[in-house]
Amino acid sequence: VALSLLLVRWGGRHRVGETYDAQEDESDGGWGKYGSPPCDWYMSAFVREGLLAHPAIGAAAGRNFEVVSLFIGTSPEMSAVAKLGPTIAALLPGLKKASFWMLWPAEWEDFGTTDYAGYVEKEAFFAAMRACEAAGVRSTFPHPAAQYELITSKSWMVTLSRRPEAALPAAVFVDRAAVVADPPGAARQEGRRQDRLVLGGSFRATLLWGEAVGGALAGHVGLRRMLGNEVHGPGVGRLRLRDPPVLPAPSADWAPGGAALRPVRFEYNGWGKAEEGRPGSFTKLSRQACLKAWQQDEAALEAAQERAVELSQSLLAFLHAAHPAQPVAMVRLDFMLLRLGPGQARVIFGEFCEMGACCISWEEG
Repeated sequence: VALSLLLVRWGGRHRVGETYDAQEDESDGGWGKYGSPPCDWYMSAFVREGLLAHPAIGAAAGRNFEVVSLFIGTSPEMSAVAKLGPTIAALLPGLKKASFWMLWPAEWEDFGTTDYAGYVEKEAFFAAMRACEAAGVRSTFPHPAAQYELITSKSWMVTLSRRPEAALPAAVFVDRAAVVADPPGAARQEGRRQDRLVLGGSFRATLLWGEAVGGALAGHVGLRRMLGNEVHGPGVGRLRLRDPPVLPAPSADWAPGGAALRPVRFEYNGWGKAEEGRPGSFTKLSRQACLKAWQQDEAALEAAQERAVELSQSLLAFLHAAHPAQPVAMVRLDFMLLRLGPGQARVIFGEFCEMGACCISWEEG
């Protein structure tokens, strides 16, 4: 067998997507016809349209692969996987061994309800990934463990916000104990710390347990309200305070031959109506719709795209430095664009996409 593929997937009481409504496929905020990666029909499409159609291992090549499903229903079960790396590797006879982690790492303990199907406590999650990697089973989706943990930690937002080449909004770490004791005081303290970095009253506050809250906040008042809501909201009592990880420094010459990487696809969306100072849900846009909103200013849109590509070089280098031995095969970077005038636009980095192959409406991706 050329390839043994391990699908680490949800096997809990509630099925991922069991409350799915077909109308969501056509909505701007929906996952589309493939659903989210942890759901069954996403994996079915992956096998049908990806593996079986692949010229080297698919139907035309005699189905030279196997798919093994490992069902996880609780965080303790995932912790057990961390002790079974060599055993799992030995059960995969393929010349190449790869794993797809079709679950979401979470900060909270297990809830056991429909809305939390597919979530596993993150320390157990990443320990299991690393155990399998150490045993020779390559993590191919969504990212290798080191990069996936870095992306989901959101700690990079604070570190990179101080680097001009990242083009991020100003960001702060907010100590949970300080917020619990005095939300207004914590807001004032962090606001003063960021006064020189905040532009137009917009910034991002990243709580130490990794829950990132973005949006245009109304100065210290908005931050104070947000902190109060986040600390005293549902389930927050189960969150654990963590120390921010040490983040890698980017390398300037990471690309082969020093050549710049070019994206293979641009996708567009917009913000919906703002709610309580935060942007609303996403609205999917075509390029033509973007140009209409920007008064047919093609030069501004082209300039924004080129600026995003330029910024992406150092951002991808930063991500690559987390695990140089295995670059991510595919990743989506999100940028926020604002037209300033004829031929001009401002470009701000939003985030690394956690699920590397989630490409909005791009079916070929």
